[in-house]
Amino acid sequence: LSRELGTVLDFGAHYDLAIGIESAGLVIAYLVSRLGRAKHLGAYFLEYNPPECFRWQIRHYPHLLAPYLAPRLSILIDVNAERLEQRRRWMTVPEDRSIVLRNAPPRSFLRETLLHDDGSSNDSLHFLYQGTLGPSNGIGAILEAFKLVDRSQCTLTLIGHSNDPDNFSKHLANEFPDGTVRYSGLLSRTELPQFLSRHDVGIVLYPWRHANADPGFPLCAPNKLYEYFARGLPAICSDNISLRFVEDLGLGWVIDPERPRQLANVITTLCSDRPTVRKFGENALGMCRDQWHFERQCA
Repeated sequence: LSRELGTVLDFGAHYDLAIGIESAGLVIAYLVSRLGRAKHLGAYFLEYNPPECFRWQIRHYPHLLAPYLAPRLSILIDVNAERLEQRRRWMTVPEDRSIVLRNAPPRSFLRETLLHDDGSSNDSLHFLYQGTLGPSNGIGAILEAFKLVDRSQCTLTLIGHSNDPDNFSKHLANEFPDGTVRYSGLLSRTELPQFLSRHDVGIVLYPWRHANADPGFPLCAPNKLYEYFARGLPAICSDNISLRFVEDLGLGWVIDPERPRQLANVITTLCSDRPTVRKFGENALGMCRDQWHFERQCA
């Protein structure tokens, strides 16, 4: 929070109201008001249906922060009337200081709009990598491959955990100044399905032959692969023993994860062969519906 707080304080003082958006923003706004930079404190919550990972803090933060926030909170804003009433009771905020903001878009909508309004052509083929962003997950090979292709025909979005997200974003901006390769941070489980549906092909690479590879790599079949399939995305995978079925069943393509040129060649081919991309995506979705659904697997 220190970086965000520093940015806010750079804007000076003498504000009438500091409004914190969501939990982290509320802490910053509280500190701004405590430092005398704003006369009043406000809280604004956007999410209609909070992601699973946020439910603990939604349930417990109000109890932890209420003694400090409630006396200073001048206004409580929410886009959901039922949740606003819950928060109002938890934080002991008077009813006349609570407002339901009608017609406000949920956080997920705002985020998707920002992530996808990047000026890229609708004719581009959109590739996606999700997961941990590190050398053991083939990120270097993926980025190298996208340096070798005609990026006027394709884009790449990376989502997931990075140990240094700011520097990673800056690195991508330097390496790909055209904005066709971008890092979009972490997404909640509720945001992920619709986000996946806005892409065309998923990528799963594990450099399993590498000397420092995880011993489990040759046999891994990660959840992200089936998440791609469940949203109708075919996948480009490394040629691990456990992932070769992807090509055998017509669900995608397998490559050597340590040869970026192979990945670049597949990307180039797919950019000029949309019917195959659609067909393999339909195959993947069909397998999820017919073979990999819960009832059949657990029968």
